[in-house]
Amino acid sequence: MLLSLKEKKLLLKLIAKEQRKVFGKEANKEELKSLEEKIRQSMRNEKMNETKPEKL
Repeated sequence: MLLSLKEKKLLLKLIAKEQRKVFGKEANKEELKSLEEKIRQSMRNEKMNETKPEKL
C-alpha cells in the first residue's frame, strides 16, 4: 500500500496522539513507536531517492 506524504503526516500525528495517552498497553506503545520509525524512514528514503532532471 502506497501512502502519499500528506497521509503519512496525518498518520504520524495520530500516532503521536495515541502515544500521549496515559492509560495504554506498553506493548501497544512499542508497536506505535516502531510504526512511527518505519514511516519516518520511508519519508527519508523518498527524499533521498528524488531525482532531478539533469541539464544537458
